[in-house]
Amino acid sequence: MTGHGKNPWADAVLKVRGKLVNPDAGIVLLRDEGNEISLEGVSDIIETVGLLLSDGGGLNVDANPAFEAWNPPEEKKFVWTVTPGAGKSGHIKLLLISREGEPISWEISCRVLSSNLSDEADVMLDGTAISPDGENFIGGATRKITMYYKNGYVLKDIPLTLDVIPVAGVETSDFQSNPSLGDPSVAHQWEITPSEKYGSFKFKLATAAEGACLVSSLNRLEPSVNFRFIDLLDRPLPFPPELTTVHKNLLYAAGVVLKTKDDEPMVDVPIIFRIPEHEVFSAKTGVAGKAAAGLVKFTTVGKRELSAVASLPSGDVTVEAWINVV
Repeated sequence: MTGHGKNPWADAVLKVRGKLVNPDAGIVLLRDEGNEISLEGVSDIIETVGLLLSDGGGLNVDANPAFEAWNPPEEKKFVWTVTPGAGKSGHIKLLLISREGEPISWEISCRVLSSNLSDEADVMLDGTAISPDGENFIGGATRKITMYYKNGYVLKDIPLTLDVIPVAGVETSDFQSNPSLGDPSVAHQWEITPSEKYGSFKFKLATAAEGACLVSSLNRLEPSVNFRFIDLLDRPLPFPPELTTVHKNLLYAAGVVLKTKDDEPMVDVPIIFRIPEHEVFSAKTGVAGKAAAGLVKFTTVGKRELSAVASLPSGDVTVEAWINVV
């Protein structure tokens, strides 16, 4: 112990790439990149600190200042840049060592990863790797996301966050997750339940502070019923982000059709239409499962986002259509 009877490392603050880390949980270093490691808050008794590679794990790792060199602080802050070689992930151990105080050393476990987590793992949906073409999700149906590790267990137990990147027709709030989106998980298992909507989205998995991440292929969401915007000839309008051309100052008929997955019309269902620059329209589906918002007209050019909400006993279902007024 020191003369003050205290571990000289007890109040130390360790940061990697400028982000505060918990060294007791291990730290992540990105391969083929310079990772700045800074140390602050050590006891005043410590005047110089060296960084050693106590276990290289078979990897090529460089440091600046060099490993085993004594590093004096700048404004009470010690800084190193540690660069693992390209192409190989693994485990290493670093040792912070001082000539003053007791204990004189502090060992820190590190994982070396690719900044692209797809090099480390495949994202699995219900036990099968997510297709490069993306996956189809049904509103209200829960799916399970897990990981398949490519490089042994280098990624195992590292806290990862799962997020949804909305592309069209959906928002992040349309997805319920356990554990919650954005909350770190060491189990790498999430149960995802999307809302009853049409849309497209991607998944994003990332380590703390997004040091390493992957973004999935484009996935598609549709509700548990068939709900579409249609034109006067009953032709379905495309889903966002595809646009339908409409001419300004001409009357345009907006309508929807609502059917079961077995193509049976759903009758007498309340529909709320929201069309930019117009009042909210209310209607009910008829015997063919159709409802009309009435005639609308746009006097300026540009993109408009139309939406309709069907009130079903199981909950609201939303559909969108984007039009381009020319």
